[in-house]
Amino acid sequence: MTSQEISSKLCAECGFCCNGVIFADVRLQDGDNPAGLPGLKQARSGPARLPQPCPALQGLLCTIYARRPGHCRNFECLLFQKVLADASKLPSAQRTVASSRKLLLRIHKLLATLGDQDDHLPLSRRLQRTARRMERQGDDPILADAYSTLTLAAHQMNTVLQNKFYPG
Repeated sequence: MTSQEISSKLCAECGFCCNGVIFADVRLQDGDNPAGLPGLKQARSGPARLPQPCPALQGLLCTIYARRPGHCRNFECLLFQKVLADASKLPSAQRTVASSRKLLLRIHKLLATLGDQDDHLPLSRRLQRTARRMERQGDDPILADAYSTLTLAAHQMNTVLQNKFYPG
């Protein structure tokens, strides 16, 4: 199976590298053309960054695919690499993506229950903000229960990301 075939079948079902689950931002490299990159943020020092979730992500598809930054072009998650190397079959990788997306949906619902509905921030930042907010809110047993469930779900997601998505 070619890289393009895997991308059109697996990546188009996932989006974790663009939706703020894996990365908080994407640093532009020499040779990247910043023109037309939505939401680009110029850093005080260092290269400009494309925030995540990527403003160019519509559903699960990249609207700037042909002119995406170098980091985006070069990134291949572990699932992708394994399918490309024929160390894993595409249907198995697709099942991993589907179950991971269900877990992410659960996390998003728990975040909303706990007062965080800002889906324009990367998942890690949302989880950190919620943790700080919970520390300040005190002893509400209903919120504490929801937060403990969120903590477990976030741990599950981190484990899945570490074992199935992060390369190397």
